[in-house]
Amino acid sequence: MRCTHCGGDNADAFLLCAHCRQPRLITPPNGGNATRSIPFQQPSGFSPPTAQIIHRSTPNFARDATRYMCAAVQLDSALNRRILAGTVDQPLRAIASSPGVDLATVLKYGVHARRRQRITDILLLLLLPFWLFFGLGLLFGWLVVAIERFRTSYRVLAPRLRHAVFDPAQAPEPASDRIRHRIADIAARDRGNVTIYSDYDPFLGFGAKQNEWSFVADISKPAHGETIRRFTVAEVHDHVAAAVSALDLPGVTVDDRLFAAGDDLLDDSMPAVAAQLLPDPLQPPRQQVDRSTIRRQWDDPHEQARPYLALRVTGWGGELVMTMFVRFVKYRDEQLYTEADYRLLGPMRKDYHSVDDLRDRPSLRQVGRIVTAALPIAFVRQIRAPFVILAEILGPLTMNSEQRRIRREITEERTFNYGAPMAAREMAMDDSYHRHFQRADKDQYLRIIERKVLDSLEQFLVAHGVDSSDVRERQSMIINNGLLATGNSQIKAENMAVGINAKATAMMSKVVGVGKS
Repeated sequence: MRCTHCGGDNADAFLLCAHCRQPRLITPPNGGNATRSIPFQQPSGFSPPTAQIIHRSTPNFARDATRYMCAAVQLDSALNRRILAGTVDQPLRAIASSPGVDLATVLKYGVHARRRQRITDILLLLLLPFWLFFGLGLLFGWLVVAIERFRTSYRVLAPRLRHAVFDPAQAPEPASDRIRHRIADIAARDRGNVTIYSDYDPFLGFGAKQNEWSFVADISKPAHGETIRRFTVAEVHDHVAAAVSALDLPGVTVDDRLFAAGDDLLDDSMPAVAAQLLPDPLQPPRQQVDRSTIRRQWDDPHEQARPYLALRVTGWGGELVMTMFVRFVKYRDEQLYTEADYRLLGPMRKDYHSVDDLRDRPSLRQVGRIVTAALPIAFVRQIRAPFVILAEILGPLTMNSEQRRIRREITEERTFNYGAPMAAREMAMDDSYHRHFQRADKDQYLRIIERKVLDSLEQFLVAHGVDSSDVRERQSMIINNGLLATGNSQIKAENMAVGINAKATAMMSKVVGVGKS
């Protein structure tokens, strides 16, 4: 694959050019969409619902979501510290994906703000003893924070981050060569197709869980008068992906993603992918694998690295990102297991939207807003200032011991966790929607994609001579938000209603499942 910067030839999945060391360009220079076509393997005797090409587009970063994140790291010093500490300052750990956000641009603005925020914290610490003199410390601290926020608003936010003037290419470049190269590396890893997580939740970076479901379909039972035609998981996957792509909904992307635990890369529990993800244990793991690697994982359901079909909807300028992860597992030629997990990245916190209220020149009203908002911020930052400054001082002093500990965990104990420690986009997410229609749009696109996934799966099984009654039964329960009890399950409730128009009554209810799943 040719580098878009120097034209040098590289491997297909390269992250940094071997010739000019520039990151692989994700966003096309003309501002359009980069589209790649993947052949669709047609099963024998089966016509797919669309053409034989699955068009998967890698859209530009959402401008609004990116600039709100840039404003966030400028205005929120605590958020900026956590993001930089979990990304730029973690050279051996993976990076969590930030859907809809140009993470490299955010980090450049974060590094740019760090020096100014440090100076403010030092001044707040020096003023802390003056609290004893009738609270003068807080009064002067309020003044310091108000000045900092005023300068930030009219030297950074207004001229660079308002909607009419925002340009990611004009982000401030770090003075340090090391940090510049680190951010370039992060930019490439952020857009890879591998998530390496550090804790329990594998879907790090994609937001809060909204829903999940799973079921097993009997694929050994032929439809009436039909003969079963065998198929592979890859064929199921490609058919469902083609069906969703054919919807051609705005803001929808269809892609594959591999999930692996960061503490499994050194313990030989993932032999099929560990060597490819971690060729050098003393370097950060790779976050881009070729499609053949992911396809091989579909056929090995017992491997700890799990592949998913990622169906993502991005709307509201990138502030609303809903991702539906779907996975298929076939056990011999008897059962097909299907699972889905829904994740939502909601709007940015309202405080970060204040960049939209700024004008070229400050008015008295805007100055009053900045000064008023500075008081509670000054109180909190002044209380935190001793701990923040102490951590800044001790950080470089403990760096050598920290590096020795990490090297020991890698080379001797084999316990180092390469997983991403945090997700920047999730940390800036608000707890609620800002508009009624944001929730309505999320539900609309979610239901459309959900219905298409289930319909296309049923269509696929019918085309292969399989009795699809299992899928139809589960489809009805999933789409209608119904209740299904199977096996020896037992549900008890004081109030229970099933179905959209059902009403609950105050009585002891009991549902006992007698079938087998």
